[in-house]
Amino acid sequence: MKNAELDKKAKSMDLSKYEKATISKERMYKFEYKDLSYEKQKQKRNSLRRRLNGYMNDLIILFVQNSKNGIKNQDEIKKLISEFQIHYKETYVSNDLSIGSVYRGSNADRINDLTMFFEIIKEQVSKK
Repeated sequence: MKNAELDKKAKSMDLSKYEKATISKERMYKFEYKDLSYEKQKQKRNSLRRRLNGYMNDLIILFVQNSKNGIKNQDEIKKLISEFQIHYKETYVSNDLSIGSVYRGSNADRINDLTMFFEIIKEQVSKK
């Protein structure tokens, strides 16, 4: 296709679903989107997702080890939860420990992991 044909096709496309996705992502995170290029926005979101995944993986692993070996890592779990809560409040608009506050997708494995992650946090916080 030539450039003119591509331009014509792009103008005729319904971009409303992409605009809605961007709006929902903007509402999920606290950082200012309008100050960043599209690439920088994407990098920022990827960075935040990787950080969330790190907290999630570390906490689940510590919790499973704790369950198998008795209460050995309780201080590490408390420290990790505390660090996550600070990150969570600084990064995300909604701080209700719900999946929707950090994830807008439909991947079942991801939803299960996040459910377990938030259940561990809620359980540990209620013990305090």
